[in-house]
Amino acid sequence: MPLISIYGDQGVGDCLLGHPLTPAIGSITTFNVEDTMTSWRTLIQGRPISIKGTEGLATCGHFTTAVIASTNVEAEGFGVHRQGDSGDFPSGNYDALPPTNNTNVFAN
Repeated sequence: MPLISIYGDQGVGDCLLGHPLTPAIGSITTFNVEDTMTSWRTLIQGRPISIKGTEGLATCGHFTTAVIASTNVEAEGFGVHRQGDSGDFPSGNYDALPPTNNTNVFAN
């Protein structure tokens, strides 16, 4: 069963929008994502959790959105975002890495 992602947890993915260090738009560049906008009313270990639709910020400067989440466990009417769930860049996607801030709260 995967761990639930919470504020500050990481993901990794590919952005295709072009960046100063890449040769052209459409070149795949891998960036880290951090959950930054979360459900502020539902906490795990004192930190807000990530739910479907919440935003993150990639190290390339683009915002991301959590799009895959649990269909069984919800917070504030939305599925919780978990380890291995994916999200979108404006052009590309990411996968949530194993949470470092939550080591013992899981969801199907």
